[in-house]
Amino acid sequence: MQKPNTFELNTQPRETGAVNAEKLRDEMQVPAVVYGPELKENIHFSIFEADLEKILSSRKVQIIKLKLEGGKEIDTILKKTDFHPVTDRPLHADFYALAGDNEVIITVPIELSGTATGVTEGGRLFKPLRKIRVKCKPAQIPAELTGDITELTIGDSLHIRDLELEDVTPMIDLGRTVATIKPPRGGLKGLESVIPMPAGEEGEAEAEGEVAEGEAPEGEGEGEESTEE
Repeated sequence: MQKPNTFELNTQPRETGAVNAEKLRDEMQVPAVVYGPELKENIHFSIFEADLEKILSSRKVQIIKLKLEGGKEIDTILKKTDFHPVTDRPLHADFYALAGDNEVIITVPIELSGTATGVTEGGRLFKPLRKIRVKCKPAQIPAELTGDITELTIGDSLHIRDLELEDVTPMIDLGRTVATIKPPRGGLKGLESVIPMPAGEEGEAEAEGEVAEGEAPEGEGEGEESTEE
């Protein structure tokens, strides 16, 4: 399991209040706060918008080392970022201070490796889940969760339980589908040369793969959240 990179983030102390927050934003800074179980009180500070954008540009989980006033340093994770509804500029950032063995709940991206056998056979890869929430101790925080789809053939799926979950507890049903290989559009018709059919079953396979005009194949109707790649 890949461990997160550490990003050192310089901070400036700030006064609270809407007026001061707007002034900071005009100066391309973002008001921020850090809190956690071992902090006596919340610490308010500001960071440069460009630095926050660097953190947000990474899909993987990162440990953010806040460099505070007086030389104090705190290892944190970025908990929440609020954005302007029109300009999409960051308005405020929340950081959570990591502490000893106190478990944290974080959202971790899912990274799939390999090329599925079913895709080389003409199938289509769908990924209903791209990230999940997990609980773990700070020392066990993963940068991402990985799963190998190489052996998946048409009709096969990869589930949460198939990912590398060492030292983390998913906050989701282990049976949830992460990736699935669906037949090509139009079903299996035309793939007889790629997928061997038992003798005498060619006609049955064609019939099962046919889709009536105007009708969606099973699993591709309304409500599906999958993304085709």
